[in-house]
Amino acid sequence: MVQPPKDQLASVLRYMIEAHHKTTVQIDINKMYFNCHFIVLQVYSRFFSELKTIPLLVTLPEDRVSQKAFMLIYKWMLSDEPILECRYIVEIFVAATYLRIDDLLAHCWKYFDDNRCYNEDSACILYVETRYNPALDVVRNLMLTRIQKFLLTFVATKDFLDLPLTHLAYLLSSSGICVNTEIEILFIAVRWLGHNWSQRSAHAPRLVSCIRFHLMPLWYLLYVRREESHQLVKELLSLEEVDRKINEAISNITSRMYEENLAGLNGDGSLLEDYLKEGTPQRKWICDKLCNYYHWVGCPNTREIRYNNFEVYLTELQQSSLDHWSRVEVLDLSKKTDCCSLRKTQSDDAFPILNNNTC
Repeated sequence: MVQPPKDQLASVLRYMIEAHHKTTVQIDINKMYFNCHFIVLQVYSRFFSELKTIPLLVTLPEDRVSQKAFMLIYKWMLSDEPILECRYIVEIFVAATYLRIDDLLAHCWKYFDDNRCYNEDSACILYVETRYNPALDVVRNLMLTRIQKFLLTFVATKDFLDLPLTHLAYLLSSSGICVNTEIEILFIAVRWLGHNWSQRSAHAPRLVSCIRFHLMPLWYLLYVRREESHQLVKELLSLEEVDRKINEAISNITSRMYEENLAGLNGDGSLLEDYLKEGTPQRKWICDKLCNYYHWVGCPNTREIRYNNFEVYLTELQQSSLDHWSRVEVLDLSKKTDCCSLRKTQSDDAFPILNNNTC
């Protein structure tokens, strides 16, 4: 006998679940109730699967699982090809962490790991917005590594002043950050320390260790200790460790310049540039048109750079367009950058960086 057809169990169950028929549990999030099938929650969430009894009502904390996040998560559970919206990814990640939904966490990480989703400004915004959420500490650490060309724009914000010491030390130690000159690393440290000098001054040695003094211009190193007028910079420069590092940098740079002179290179800077490329890795150097104190590393005018110039630059960045950082180009170290046309004078003889060339 030909057997009569029957609806497939899988399709019937899918219809019932998707239509929310015969739901078995209510989820309460701040007095908003979601009618769900408990078996669906158990399949994906270890929070629900590890409950010893099957409840009729489960109350979830809204600060860990928002109403919007739970709605999107349940939709994700029911979908065969789920798609997450980037604007809700943080809420979903926090909720998925609390509910212990491993597959969903992996899905979220696809977004976090993608530079097209979070990079530079968007990474910095995510970093700042999630600073009070412990569940996102790992994500924040990742976002910190994406801040490179956006660094100086970030420094110009108030949010930068609340940066934890360990995160600031990471940024200042990174070879991936983009700055106009190594002097800015010193100024960035001063800006952070100065926000609460009485409590943060004890961290000065830690930040000083991040500064690569040998990458600073020789002219700046020679003049800064006696000509810088900003009180906090002077405080930092008075530290024994800073004084020692400056003296070492001056000694190393002048020794290399002397070798250059002996090599008969006429002060074209080639050995000096080789020295700067040795040992400690370079930063990513930029030449921002808003930076009115930019000079090539061998330019004598670097001796005029002061902290107040840096403050003016930060003000310019605050008033610039939102995408200004993206239009700043990273310099090619193999090409000498035009700077000031200077002739070697008698007073420059002791430091033969230039000789009738553009610096």
